[in-house]
Amino acid sequence: MQGANLLWDQLLITLATESNIFLAIFLESIVIELANISSEALSERLTVGLHYWLTRILASSSWRNTLALQSFSVSDRIMETCCLSPAASSQKIAEMMLELQEGDEEFVARWRPLYRAAFTASGEAMAENGSLDRVPGDGDALSGLVEEDLSVGRDVQGPPGWRMHVGPWKPLPIGVVP
Repeated sequence: MQGANLLWDQLLITLATESNIFLAIFLESIVIELANISSEALSERLTVGLHYWLTRILASSSWRNTLALQSFSVSDRIMETCCLSPAASSQKIAEMMLELQEGDEEFVARWRPLYRAAFTASGEAMAENGSLDRVPGDGDALSGLVEEDLSVGRDVQGPPGWRMHVGPWKPLPIGVVP
């Protein structure tokens, strides 16, 4: 990946420095793409590459100054995206973020309960696949609430994450007046 670093690193750093919104959109797109990748051979190479760039941007010393210049918390945006699109890859990214931010007690205290809620509620299907290995941290305030909510909708089949609830209303796109 040294060639990719030589070609892309400085360009991405320049874009992130010049545009306040670029890095947020770029990192959110990586997290969302990783959550939606299928399991084909091409997808495996894509997954490895996206994980590499995400880890490089968040953990390397060459990106440290660029991340410090951002007008928003990159770590908060990534955790928000991971928790809103729970999948096995999002869970791994969220775990990595919690580990990278271990020294920041405020960050860990703020995101650990949300992490547990997002990945415990959607974790039944992931636990069956063996991808729900551990949840960082011990008990928290939301664990009792999540356990109570798990009994609702257990018969719903499909991938983990957000689902449209079917009800007596007529489904319309957002913004359309009935």
